[in-house]
Amino acid sequence: PETPTSDTIKLVPVEGGYLPPMEEKLHLFDLESFPKRYDCILMNDEIELVQLRIEESHTFIDYFVIVEARYPHTGEYKEELTFDKYKDRFAKYDEQIIYTVLEEFAEPPEEGDPVFFRETFQRNSIKDVLEYLEIRDQDYVFISNVDELYDSSTIDSTLKEYDHIEYDFLTIRHRWLYWDFEHQNSNVEWFGTQLIRW
Repeated sequence: PETPTSDTIKLVPVEGGYLPPMEEKLHLFDLESFPKRYDCILMNDEIELVQLRIEESHTFIDYFVIVEARYPHTGEYKEELTFDKYKDRFAKYDEQIIYTVLEEFAEPPEEGDPVFFRETFQRNSIKDVLEYLEIRDQDYVFISNVDELYDSSTIDSTLKEYDHIEYDFLTIRHRWLYWDFEHQNSNVEWFGTQLIRW
């Protein structure tokens, strides 16, 4: 972390070495100098996965950037946006959620898979949101599918590795699970979430 300001007496010890944005405990520190963590996901209608993801990781992620498209990757228009329909479920995380709607896609090229094109277009729109937010160079950005879940120990170990070796990005390996957290295919790892510094 950044060097404390001159009137700081001591660092507040926290588990894992990460200083969460809790002003009542860290009032002597310049909290703005610490890197923020942005968890960026695409959303269609997977509301239970979005809820699980936020509930499981809200203590070690600063902001969740959720991009929902008006048109799913198959191209049919959605009358009702899923997040809008269920936003009451997320009221206690309201200050951490940055939700945006992608109203339209560029026209897919005649050659190639239009579903993959729309997914890529939606994922690339995350960059526009982050630029609009004017996040800082030292901030961490995680980009993944909503079902690529991780825990705090994975994030902490990944950030330590990322900070000590020069990488453009890191890919987080996930366990391959079926149906629930108890059914794992131990022969397969999923290379999913991408981590970058802005």
